[in-house]
Amino acid sequence: MKFFSNRSDFFTKLYFIGIGLMIFALPLSKFLMSFAQLILIISWVGQGNLKEKFKAFFHNKPALVFSSIYLLHLLGLFYTCNMAYAFEDLKIKIPILIFPLIFSTSPVPSKELFNKYLNIFIFAVVFSTVCSILVLLDIIHRDIRDIRNISIFISHIRLSLLICMSILILFFRIFKDKITKLKLIAQGLLIFWLFYFLIIIESITGIGILFIVGIILLLYYSMKIKNATNKIAILGTLMVFIIIPLLFLGAEINSFYKEKSSAKEVIKTETQKGNPYTQILENKSINDPETAIFPRYSIRRLELLSFYLN
Repeated sequence: MKFFSNRSDFFTKLYFIGIGLMIFALPLSKFLMSFAQLILIISWVGQGNLKEKFKAFFHNKPALVFSSIYLLHLLGLFYTCNMAYAFEDLKIKIPILIFPLIFSTSPVPSKELFNKYLNIFIFAVVFSTVCSILVLLDIIHRDIRDIRNISIFISHIRLSLLICMSILILFFRIFKDKITKLKLIAQGLLIFWLFYFLIIIESITGIGILFIVGIILLLYYSMKIKNATNKIAILGTLMVFIIIPLLFLGAEINSFYKEKSSAKEVIKTETQKGNPYTQILENKSINDPETAIFPRYSIRRLELLSFYLN
């Protein structure tokens, strides 16, 4: 009996280690993510009481809802034209089916451990952004033809979403936790760095999400605050959040569609190799990278670097 007690305790600790490893791997390594998932499955089975766990799962409505998302992908098999890709997609999305079962029927981490998980997550995200900057500086040698390619571990879209989560966690800690001035400065610098990195990789998705969430949070807190002065201050900040992006977007759109005089004056008739151009003067399409709303600084690494340093 003592053996089984120790065995359960061992697999419970292994389960918490697996969660930590998976959180660390999110912005850094697909291999570690897969390895951490394997640890979680082994630890869940090793804890025993599988019959009771399945009963608890089928009585947990939120867990069932999350797992049922996988059924939508199964239904997609009836109208897909590429069965090979469909089955590959189903294999990749198996965690959607399995992890609601594992997490809803496993021990809940303590508040202290949960905070450690958040620290691990923020550290991993910041480390990933630092590595990306080292790629931009050519300290880590990678061929980059687009600024988004500096995200070497995961796609730039996923990294930007993880950065948004990190920024929101840091903001929440600043306003909810009692922290020292040193920690306040450190967390403020991290927020600034992560937001600036979103600008560097031109992540419109990440910046847009932050603005939307910021507006929602300001509205929420403005309704909770009874003090008139504080409420006016928050609503004023909210207006700034809305007006400045709109003014910027309007100015950039106007600049994008404004024809340059130089474009009218210089009409090339031959390419560099002597081949004739086919001129379509009535075509008003604009492809000038200098006037693009979000230009792709994607040709040479030094051009990328000089742009962000100046």
